[in-house]
Amino acid sequence: MGNIVHAYGARFEIFEIHTYAERDENLIAMGRDKVVAAVGKWIDGRIEPGYFGPDKNFNFQGNAGVSLMIEC
Repeated sequence: MGNIVHAYGARFEIFEIHTYAERDENLIAMGRDKVVAAVGKWIDGRIEPGYFGPDKNFNFQGNAGVSLMIEC
């Protein structure tokens, strides 16, 4: 938590992370048995009404096949 993620033309600070079991049998068969969801607070950049902006957090989710650009 606290990582800065660059996505969709904006920056987000991750403040909450959840892990839960994958339900798709095809993905489980490929070794992807967990799904991760991370909630990011919009910092700056692009605003997408209804999805993210100054007063709207954004939920990132995916399995082992997902990668994000994290600020060093």
